[in-house]
Amino acid sequence: MKQIHETWPKDVRIVLHNRPLDFHDRALPAAKAAMAASQQGKFWEYHDLLFEQKKFADADLLGYAKQLGLDVLRWKQDKDSKKTADLIAKQDQACVKIGASGTPAFFVNGRSLSGAKPFEDFKPLIEEELKKAQDELAKGVDRKRIYQHMLEIGAKAAPGGGEEKALDRSVARRIDTKGAPSMGPENAVAKLVIFSDFQ
Repeated sequence: MKQIHETWPKDVRIVLHNRPLDFHDRALPAAKAAMAASQQGKFWEYHDLLFEQKKFADADLLGYAKQLGLDVLRWKQDKDSKKTADLIAKQDQACVKIGASGTPAFFVNGRSLSGAKPFEDFKPLIEEELKKAQDELAKGVDRKRIYQHMLEIGAKAAPGGGEEKALDRSVARRIDTKGAPSMGPENAVAKLVIFSDFQ
């Protein structure tokens, strides 16, 4: 994700949705811990520690919070809050709704790219979406609405003009990204949504 952000810092917004899989017993605690770090503006740093260290015991999760200089009392309260649990559940349900069962699952302007992939697999899809978005901007579409506009165009490409469960890359799926950790500009012309499990 770092390479994508560095390659298109002004044009691509990266958004992460938690998808803690049931058979990973520490995935949900890790997601809650990362979302609590997000409340203090340290989601991506916490995210990176989880993937680098690959240790998910309660003591490890607390250690990462301390390492990042978080207000630990606030972090614990946020981690254990109903608000955090509800947001993670909402993100998880969004993944199920669009038919992506595994992790990681990626959606570039709503178009699917499934499984762990190298940068080279993302590049053509992102470049295609950026070109389409730039063409729409040239036609007068407001940059503040471009992501929504691209989803509307993509949804029309589906058989029957609507969305479908099968992960057909040509079909754009609507994903609510409100409250999800993100990096990149709000008015990016492309949005990469990741459904991820930390464990």
